[in-house]
Amino acid sequence: MDDTEKTEQQLLAEIQRLRQQVAQLQAAEIERKLAETTLRESEEKYRTLIEQSDEAIFLIFGNHFEIVNRKFEELFGVTEATANSPDFVFTNIVAPKSRRLVLERARKESEGEKLSPRYEFTALDKAGREIEVELSVSYPAYRGGLATQGVLRDITERKKAEAERAMLQAQMFQSAKLASVGELAAGVAHEINNPIFVIREYADLMLEDTPSTHPSHGMLQTIINQSDRIAAIVRNLLTFARPDDTRFTSVQLEHVWQLVHNLIGQSLLKHNIQLQVDIPANLPFIKGSSQQLQQVLLNLVLNAKDALNEKYPESNPNKRITISARVSQDSWPVVSASDGGLPRQVVHLTVRDEGTGIAPDYLEQLFTPFFTTKRPNRGTGLGLSISHKIIENHQGRIEVTSEPGVFTEFVVILPVSSDQTPEGDRA
Repeated sequence: MDDTEKTEQQLLAEIQRLRQQVAQLQAAEIERKLAETTLRESEEKYRTLIEQSDEAIFLIFGNHFEIVNRKFEELFGVTEATANSPDFVFTNIVAPKSRRLVLERARKESEGEKLSPRYEFTALDKAGREIEVELSVSYPAYRGGLATQGVLRDITERKKAEAERAMLQAQMFQSAKLASVGELAAGVAHEINNPIFVIREYADLMLEDTPSTHPSHGMLQTIINQSDRIAAIVRNLLTFARPDDTRFTSVQLEHVWQLVHNLIGQSLLKHNIQLQVDIPANLPFIKGSSQQLQQVLLNLVLNAKDALNEKYPESNPNKRITISARVSQDSWPVVSASDGGLPRQVVHLTVRDEGTGIAPDYLEQLFTPFFTTKRPNRGTGLGLSISHKIIENHQGRIEVTSEPGVFTEFVVILPVSSDQTPEGDRA
């Protein structure tokens, strides 16, 4: 074989090799384009699923919001463009009271700490209202790397339902407790009333035969008075603990306060707490349950007493509780058209103390079942939540203002009864 033939064979071999390389490159290009098409279709399907979701979803890749879905925009008013603007940070949609929680979690994650991928916090919707949300975080593969995907669920209604269940359980617990107290009080009343009756009767008989100038006369009168006081305490305890039939009648707040004062007056004196009371006897009647209103007022006064004792362990001129009531016009709650659409006449019952006050962060949680600012074993956290529910059932509301270390003021607002006839005067 001459040189020319060798050269031709070499050229043919080189051409064949080049053809194989071209075929391989073409196959690789086809495969790459197919992979890109598949990836693009997969991303489009993924984006479509996210857009159609009823949960607020965002996807971050390379510090850029790749996806902000329709629900996220509806809920928070944040578009993809807004999310990628220099002024936007995630805490913009977090309520102030939850920002510390969210930032603390972010810090721990950046330090490599293992955390639950799901947690709850309070967010701000596009109108600036607080809503309860649950955030689930995952890290899906995305464009050859890992993205951060967040799924936010609005759980506000679920939280409300849970609070309602907790409130119902608290009321059942309180009812059961009062029923137990009632049974105990009935037994105590029977055991106490009989000897007290005998003591009083003998003292009364002895008093009839004792001249008013005799030294024993005053002592016998004291025995009679204190016997009457013991009997009144037992009667008040029975009245308060007796199961309530929830029948609403015309109630006079001044009478409600007298019953509460009979129960707690001596305790307040013992703790050197002054009372300033201004509840006019001619206030309009309230349509409600006297026993339930006693429970609310007693709870507010006991809380005031605890706050004053904590601030002033000893006697102090400022150690006082102020209780007042007045009539006012109020446009809440909204009345029906049959009422002419006029503001409703209400009674404001105010209980104020100059005690420890309540921190601003706690004010919104005061009526949450089992929430308490008291020391362990000093409170269950049920009193205010039950009081709030009772006043709601009376078509009223409770407002609270406080300054830490200075004062706390609760205002119970109750609508005046349309029937101003005392219960006993009805035909």
